[in-house]
Amino acid sequence: MRNLKFKMCKLCETKPVYEFTNQRKLCKICFIRWFQKKVLYTIRKFEMISKNDIIGYENSGDFRGVVLEDVLKMFAEKAIVELVRLPSKKNLNKIAIASTTDLEADKIVHALIKGGKLSSAVEGKIIKPLYLFLDREDLLYA
Repeated sequence: MRNLKFKMCKLCETKPVYEFTNQRKLCKICFIRWFQKKVLYTIRKFEMISKNDIIGYENSGDFRGVVLEDVLKMFAEKAIVELVRLPSKKNLNKIAIASTTDLEADKIVHALIKGGKLSSAVEGKIIKPLYLFLDREDLLYA
């Protein structure tokens, strides 16, 4: 019986769907809550979005695009911002793209090999709300 406790979600003691590298486990509901909190943290930490911003985004149909659309809609419910699907004729303050840590790492490796420019979480009007997430975390959230 004792081993079962270590195989469960630490917060609600149900079957886990995700395990961190420190072996902390989360069930489905706790993982979604953790993911959404981390998105809000990322937006706040990198000062990506301001009050009354008009944010354009594109859902390309892959899992990253679906997750980006969902988290932006979740954020728009909590903040005073307007979401617009691209292409749009509106005057946009920001453009959100679905770029994760895995994609950024790939860009860095290619930039180092080819001598290109390195990127960050905010580049002018372009923001990356999924900047601190791995592809497998995005896929699980999707």
